[in-house]
Amino acid sequence: MIGSVVVATISFSGIVAGDIAPTGSTYNQTTYTSYTVVSGDSLWAVALKFGTTINDIKATNDLITDSLYIGQLLKIPQKSTAELPTTAYTIYKVSSGDSLYILSKRFNVSVSSIKTLNNMTTETINIGQILKIPTPTSDYTVVSGDTLWIIASKFKTTIDNIKALNNLTTDMLIVNQVLKVPAVTVQTIPTAPTTTTQSPTITYITHKVVSGDNPWSLSIKYGIPMTELLNVNGFTLSTMLNIGQEVKIPVHNVPIKPTLGAKYGERLDWWTEAQYVFPINKTAKITDFVTGRSFNIKRTTGAFHADSEPLTAADAATMKEIWGGAYSWTARAVIVEVDGRKIAASMTSMPHDVEYIIDNGFSGHFDLHFYNSTRHKDNQIDPYHQKQINIAAGFTQ
Repeated sequence: MIGSVVVATISFSGIVAGDIAPTGSTYNQTTYTSYTVVSGDSLWAVALKFGTTINDIKATNDLITDSLYIGQLLKIPQKSTAELPTTAYTIYKVSSGDSLYILSKRFNVSVSSIKTLNNMTTETINIGQILKIPTPTSDYTVVSGDTLWIIASKFKTTIDNIKALNNLTTDMLIVNQVLKVPAVTVQTIPTAPTTTTQSPTITYITHKVVSGDNPWSLSIKYGIPMTELLNVNGFTLSTMLNIGQEVKIPVHNVPIKPTLGAKYGERLDWWTEAQYVFPINKTAKITDFVTGRSFNIKRTTGAFHADSEPLTAADAATMKEIWGGAYSWTARAVIVEVDGRKIAASMTSMPHDVEYIIDNGFSGHFDLHFYNSTRHKDNQIDPYHQKQINIAAGFTQ
């Protein structure tokens, strides 16, 4: 039988091993449990049963040999319940685009638990910073045939992780031994929805030219690139339109795509989808993915991506605050809300080049990228913007 009698306390230090390690509020005491030896017991079996070592049992009981006898009363060194490991953690290196909010969602833990474990007073993190991420654990009872390797494989962890969580000093296990194991597999990245979605389609309408019409004004009116309107009708940049002339207008039908959750946006291809949902002269609400703060914008130009401007000086001020008090070329994940749809995007806040809204306190426009959009300077996809777009869509963290 097993009794629980506290007779003394001694200090010892915590253990950190591998990628996951146990941690608790205190690791400064050892209690003692009385145990009566039964038939079949050995020091090795008793040590495993109580999560201690043969040498600790021998030292505690002043044993000279490894021999035991039935009915012998042993004093077993153990941690008290309050001092058992309460948290496992994963070592994580901060990368570009990370925030405590993003990490909390990725690892299914709270922001406050990450801050507490890392003794943080703010939510600011830096690229390359090493963080401890809490990892939930559950109990696993050893069955016949189990080894640490088998259990580690079953729970997608390592032998060292299990040994660290359970303060094991050997790889030996006994049947019915209870082990702490990771309850979930961390760093699981959501995948794209498997729901079958419709592809974009194009239909056509006819516009009869009136006074003042030209290819540019018609492209703005119908929310399509001017080059597309020219190509569809066989026009060139020098084509003059005549009153009463019929012009073929492509209408892009972009089906709504499923998302990974309410906070995520649709990942729409710029060339076949996004530029038609958010055409030139369209206004939209931007929500920063990390902070949740919002402001209003207008797409004023741009062919390779959406060159846009804040609608008002207040919107410009909110932008600056989100980027830490200064306009920046740093890309951030955002959600673009337009006509009831939420689209995953990435934007920088640095004002540059031409502007169309002159009373918003913002000298120029900013870059707003969508899936597969490209840079003006070389017409190449920007990997930093694409990473933020995938974050806003929930495809990466």
